[in-house]
Amino acid sequence: MVACLAAALVVLRLVGLEPRERWPGLWLTGEVVTGPVSDWSFTDRYPTVAVQTRSWYGLPHSVTVTCTALDGRLYLTSVYPPGLEFP
Repeated sequence: MVACLAAALVVLRLVGLEPRERWPGLWLTGEVVTGPVSDWSFTDRYPTVAVQTRSWYGLPHSVTVTCTALDGRLYLTSVYPPGLEFP
């Protein structure tokens, strides 16, 4: 059982497990950018983006958020009002 779980995590690490609409994911695939970005206008083509964070227990956690670029800054927003519960 432990071997199956370990194998599944290795496969997920290689292929990613990106979030889908309201459902969170784990690892994201793609190129990691570590330097500052001065022009966020390329995000105008994408109504939503995936953001990956690190959890306290070591597994990445990714979610889908909306984004807006204004005056050289990128703002991440939520489409869900506070106080409502979603799956």
